[in-house]
Amino acid sequence: MHELMALKTTESIIVLIVLTSILIISSVILTLSPVKSKDWFETEERIK
Repeated sequence: MHELMALKTTESIIVLIVLTSILIISSVILTLSPVKSKDWFETEERIK
């Protein structure tokens, strides 16, 4: 990753933009997705 940022070519910048956008979009999707179980907020249920 460090080499990719150090190159500063057009291709490396595009790759970094794509990877960053995938990371951000997947984080947002997982954060905003609804909880599947009503018991998720109870600590005992998550520990099991």
